[in-house]
Amino acid sequence: MINKKGFTILELLVALVISGFILVGMTRILNYAMLLLDRGTDFSLVDRTAGILLNQLDKDISAAYIPYFYNYGRDGKEEKEALKLEVIKNFFIGEIRENFEQKVQKKKRELLKNINFITTNPVQIYAQKKIHFARVKYELVLNKEKSKGDLNNYDLFRYETANLENYKFEDSDNTFRKNKAREKIWKHEVANNIKGIFVEYGKKYLDDKDKKEKTNYTYEWREKDNLPDKVKIFLVFWNSAQTMEFNFEILIPILSEEKKVEKKKIEELNPKGPAAGKP
Repeated sequence: MINKKGFTILELLVALVISGFILVGMTRILNYAMLLLDRGTDFSLVDRTAGILLNQLDKDISAAYIPYFYNYGRDGKEEKEALKLEVIKNFFIGEIRENFEQKVQKKKRELLKNINFITTNPVQIYAQKKIHFARVKYELVLNKEKSKGDLNNYDLFRYETANLENYKFEDSDNTFRKNKAREKIWKHEVANNIKGIFVEYGKKYLDDKDKKEKTNYTYEWREKDNLPDKVKIFLVFWNSAQTMEFNFEILIPILSEEKKVEKKKIEELNPKGPAAGKP
């Protein structure tokens, strides 16, 4: 008789254990692959949003400007009097949210509240004639629906107006104004799912010790007579599930030649007539 021999119970147990290890390993590999796929998808979406935003910030901030204008007897005096050369007030403001520190790149930084400035890079008013300047404000607003506990989620809005003096971006109640286009305020959301935006304003100075030019950075800008030389921005985005963050950084030099308000004669600034940026 032919002796037919099968697997023993021990051999079957060993085979089951080995198969179990293989299945567990394959499951982990599959889960890790799905995690990488999700992370790649999230990063591609965030990277595209951040790229568009950083490009717009670069164009706006690098074109920040100190606008001069001429006072044509607004105080009720006769127009025959000499014109007064003035500067738009609050031409560059950078504010932070109090007591909202976050650690970014191994350093505690202050969370942006808004940045408000005059730029020669208007977006919404290109089609209008004789408008070369615009006041722009970027404001970080808490999204209460997406925020969970200590995990805050913010939206970023961009405001723009041709009225350079309207630094508070207040809507005009006067419906009988002649130049309504100048008073109009454009507002749109430029980014969402933001964990934080952190801005540092740099101003160059000459070190007395080594006689070298250095840059001093501050989190706020409230100088009334000059612009910063450069602006450093740190962006931190959430992924869609708010479980991961993505960091971006940009250094923006301000290209305006007028970095400081100086007393100049009208002839020096404009030998032929009124300034082009007169509001």
